[in-house]
Amino acid sequence: MPHLSLSSLIFPARLAKLACLALLVFLTLPLRADHPQPKTLIALQRDTMEINLDGHSRMWVDETGQASLAEAEARAVTGEGYHLRRPYERHTLTDRALWVTFDAVLRDDSFRWLLEVALPGVDRVSVYYRDANSRWVEQVAGDSVAVEGWPLPDRFPIFLLSDNLDRTVRYFVKIEHARVPFSAPLTLYSHRALLTQREIEHMFIGAYFGLLLLVMVLAIANMVAYRDSAFGAFAVYIFFLALTQSSYMGLSGQYLWPGSPHWSHTAGFLLAAFSSSAALLYVRRVTAPAQYSDMLDRALIIWVVLNLANAFIDAFSPSKIGFILGSTFLAGTVVLVYITCWFLWRGGNPHGRMLALGFLPVLVAAQFPILRNFGVVPMNLLAAYSVAIGTTFSAPILLYLMGRRTAQRREAQVRARALLQTDPLTGLTNQRILLIRLHDALVRAQRFKHRCALLVINLSNHADFADEYGRETAERALVLAASRIRGNAREIDTVARVGETKFALLIEGPANPGMAAAAATQVVARGLRPSNVLPVGTTLKFHVAAAVLPDPEHEFGHDAQAFLDWLAEVTGSMTQDPRQSIRTLNF
Repeated sequence: MPHLSLSSLIFPARLAKLACLALLVFLTLPLRADHPQPKTLIALQRDTMEINLDGHSRMWVDETGQASLAEAEARAVTGEGYHLRRPYERHTLTDRALWVTFDAVLRDDSFRWLLEVALPGVDRVSVYYRDANSRWVEQVAGDSVAVEGWPLPDRFPIFLLSDNLDRTVRYFVKIEHARVPFSAPLTLYSHRALLTQREIEHMFIGAYFGLLLLVMVLAIANMVAYRDSAFGAFAVYIFFLALTQSSYMGLSGQYLWPGSPHWSHTAGFLLAAFSSSAALLYVRRVTAPAQYSDMLDRALIIWVVLNLANAFIDAFSPSKIGFILGSTFLAGTVVLVYITCWFLWRGGNPHGRMLALGFLPVLVAAQFPILRNFGVVPMNLLAAYSVAIGTTFSAPILLYLMGRRTAQRREAQVRARALLQTDPLTGLTNQRILLIRLHDALVRAQRFKHRCALLVINLSNHADFADEYGRETAERALVLAASRIRGNAREIDTVARVGETKFALLIEGPANPGMAAAAATQVVARGLRPSNVLPVGTTLKFHVAAAVLPDPEHEFGHDAQAFLDWLAEVTGSMTQDPRQSIRTLNF
């Protein structure tokens, strides 16, 4: 073992401390760096189509939330309380108000200029400026006002700036937003630039909701086609997820309920509770946790009930506690989904890992808006659209995995039905199906005045394989025998296993003694061929009894069982004469 000196330990420790210090400085640099002082005047002109007010405006937090416009204006003149607005600066505005002020002058009246507050669901935003006659112009938007009453109905609050050319205008923006910390950017756009941006946004938003609609329709179609309620639970989850995202993106207030400000204000939190509860119920329906743990199953139901109860209470009586509980329920749902998937996966449920994989993108993405609600991360593109990005990947994956689940279930059902008609070891038709087909062949033979043929084949050296090489080799011999006999049959013929070592070959009519004798000879010859699945030096030894039916010497009529027993008895007696491999009974 190499010798460790004190200096060899101290140097890496110092290096680690320096690395941590450098990382801390790097992470805090954007917050500590001094931004340039805001421009005294923002020029609205053709060559600048978009201006972010961060670094170009001043802000003041009114701790009482009751300050008047006159007080905000007076403070702006003296600078009391105002400081530079920095990017992604977060403010908790419950019982408080945020005032932002900036000066702008319109240099080119080719386009109308607009102010955007990029936060769907903001409670109330008021914009003030003086017109050419020094009278205040007021515009109000937000969830406290019906969208159809906004200055410009849109996903976000949009406000018109003054259209007076070459006149310096001071604007005041009052923002009221309870419970969720406010950190949204304020941006000035020319009308053309905003239209271009909205066209691009709606293209992606349309593709996103089109994907969710397609997934939901396919889920409903599969539910009807396969009568599987799990697809119905999945469709309900996708439906509420789409409504939740439309609310978070501001589309619901703009298109679904533009005249209902109260519903616009409460829909986001209520629909989020519905979508998270639908996700849990969907997981519960697919995995059936009650088979593994009654406690886990009851926990899922109780969690859903409490989540919905808190959401309804908060919808009618909003409070800070209700908001914290709602955000906690959303975070807890993420944890519960993965606990359920992990627990059931460990318990042997084949769908636990499937659901964990399918939910992974949306559950990872859901952390960003949850952290934003708690004020850990600012409002940015990732916090705004992370869930939409996650569901874009998650929904098709879950639909594909649901399809695999259905295919596995149908395969199991097909196999279960096949066991009613086939032999589990060899895959041949079982004796019951053979008797039905033999009876039908006898009826047709009598009706159309022709004959069919029946061969019963016995694997006479099966016991030798079992005694000398063991049961596994003996079973392989039976499977090989079934394959060799099947290879000698036509598509319309039937090969069946009718005993432990006996097989039957029904040759559909019209058949004659020559066809029966040729088939018997080929079966014996195929059995004598060597095979890699058998021990070296061994072959299959068949004894075959063949007859053409119906037989006038036996008054069996259409009794298929009687004919089968007759030939089986003959093959059983043939073991006493090892030199005779084929016996023809009535030709």
